[in-house]
Amino acid sequence: MALSRNQRVSMLQEWAKLLYASYLRYASQDARVWEDKCDFKTRKLVDDYVREEETFRVRVVHAIRKLDAVVPMCQFPEDVSYLNYLHLPVVFSRAVQRMSGTADTIEAATKLAEAEGEYEISDLGEEIVASIRAHIEGLKPLCATADQVSPA
Repeated sequence: MALSRNQRVSMLQEWAKLLYASYLRYASQDARVWEDKCDFKTRKLVDDYVREEETFRVRVVHAIRKLDAVVPMCQFPEDVSYLNYLHLPVVFSRAVQRMSGTADTIEAATKLAEAEGEYEISDLGEEIVASIRAHIEGLKPLCATADQVSPA
């Protein structure tokens, strides 16, 4: 049995919100952590990841519009503003944690879509999850170690 239109729309709307609310997107665009604290190679890596996340978000938005549904209003969660004041490796660590949760959420929905025969959605979900997992691996070397994190 296939997913209902409302179930497909709801799934895709959640993905759009998750992909928009990326810590990397916020940190690269709005946080103060980048000022004189990031080498070119790292900045390019993050910018490439953010661009790829945005490409997937746009694809999700197109899928929502194809269903003639409302694209959700996307915004950053309230907790992102603390990223302004963290050491860059800590920001990467938090981003990896957040990305892992996003990948898990999308992966679970992808499996449901596949089980219900929604192959177009499941294929998109698989691509998104693979990309996020690759980004996590790429960011791990930049993450904070225990001696870089304050006990507070």
